[in-house]
Amino acid sequence: MCQDPRQFRLSRFATFTHLLAAWEKLRLEGGQGSGVDGLTFRDFSKGERNEALRAAAYSINRRTYRPQPLRVARVPKGNGSFRELLLQTVIDRVVAKALLMTLNQWVQQIFPNYGRDVWRTYAQMENHVRRHQTYWLAIDDIRNCYPSVPTTPAIEAFCRDFYHADDLVWLVIQIIRGHDGCGKQDGVDQGSPLAPSVVEAFLYRNLDVVLGAQYLGDPLRFRYYDNLPILANSESEGSRLLHATGEILERHGMSLKGEDVSGDLTDPQYSGVLLGFTPHWRDGQMRFTIPETAFEDLNAGFQRANEMCNSRLTAEYIAHGWLQAHGPALTKTVLPSIVDRVISSASQYGFRLPLAQQLAETGKLARQRWLGLANSERSRA
Repeated sequence: MCQDPRQFRLSRFATFTHLLAAWEKLRLEGGQGSGVDGLTFRDFSKGERNEALRAAAYSINRRTYRPQPLRVARVPKGNGSFRELLLQTVIDRVVAKALLMTLNQWVQQIFPNYGRDVWRTYAQMENHVRRHQTYWLAIDDIRNCYPSVPTTPAIEAFCRDFYHADDLVWLVIQIIRGHDGCGKQDGVDQGSPLAPSVVEAFLYRNLDVVLGAQYLGDPLRFRYYDNLPILANSESEGSRLLHATGEILERHGMSLKGEDVSGDLTDPQYSGVLLGFTPHWRDGQMRFTIPETAFEDLNAGFQRANEMCNSRLTAEYIAHGWLQAHGPALTKTVLPSIVDRVISSASQYGFRLPLAQQLAETGKLARQRWLGLANSERSRA
């Protein structure tokens, strides 16, 4: 862990022990897809793993390291469409993960939105609405954010505070430009563990700060990577801020999707979806419903489970994980019907899930975690 990136040295970073720690962390987190070489974590024996990591450390120290080409993978979305992921090889992902582990504490200190999860974002939004009575929620997303981010400005934004740390800047450039090197002008490969922090640096310095200076505030304080929720006093203010956001992005060759789903949080008919929920404001607090797109994602998960070796356990894992992710919406009133729908969805794909009581307990615990987080943020405000 490097609290001051200016003190970074390749000789301290590129060691077998450090890369092995990144290997183990990445392996446990998932991401089992193979790169262009067709290899996954499971394909390496212990000896082969050690040899590959030592070779990577040697090439980094000699500054001959260059990532392999990327493999394009099509990942199904809940609505039947696909999104493309550009996958690095296992070793290249490990190198990027090792650098992220080294710089993660510094990144979190410098970029205020980085590392904040969906629930905390909503808890902070709830406090803002309560204190400022800003009930108009303007929402849009950045179109094809990762592929359209200009590569050089993204690297410059990330490295601005340590641009004279030659070792570190060199390694960041290798990871972000990848196999294409200087030929890569646009895009940051989303499959790289380092990519979210680099994109966050670019958006913070070139969008958040610029818009904040223009409007003497922090309109994008609740931005979640490429999701842009703005709490405003009125429809006109929300539209004006989204328009200004789009103009700033256009300067960098980027754009908004234009799928504005803005609305009044106090309106019972509001149906806009933000970060997997439809939010409402009632009785002095944020309330949530689960949109149909979330159930489509659940069905897609059960469909993929049928392709797994241990499909039944995978389906159970998906069901519990889905309920855990939707804790803010799982009140006592709606939890039984949500659990019944999860069980029904699973049965359509041939799975018999555990007793409804077990799933309900998962949902109940998730709801309690949300309430604890919301109360904690309220006390800090």
